Amino acid sequence: MKAVGFHGVGDIRVDDVPEPQLQAPTDSIVRVTSKVLTQVER
Repeated sequence: MKAVGFHGVGDIRVDDVPEPQLQAPTDSIVRVTSKVLTQVER
């Protein structure tokens, strides 16, 4: 699967990563579908 990875200041890439796996009964997998940038985050 594809994921955006932060590799350092100014170095943000799309990487191939393995599918997430549940490791404990209390784990969950969350899919983020959108993000809004605010003035503070820029």
